[in-house]
Amino acid sequence: MYIYYQLGIVIGLILVILAIHIAIKQRKTLFPFNIANIGLAFIMTTLAICIIVASLGALQPQNWYTNSALWKFLIVS
Repeated sequence: MYIYYQLGIVIGLILVILAIHIAIKQRKTLFPFNIANIGLAFIMTTLAICIIVASLGALQPQNWYTNSALWKFLIVS
């Protein structure tokens, strides 16, 4: 089961990277697509954060917000 939680964290981080990429590239598109791209990036980032938090919570159910180095990194940033 441990590998599935790590896989969830990796998928969440990939979604965040993809959302950042979409948000950066939206400057070069026409107006209606700007709003759609920003909305898509926001939804993807929200989903990714939920996946990461759920994976960290399942990985370390007791004091999961203080034991994980990744969670400490997310709190700082």
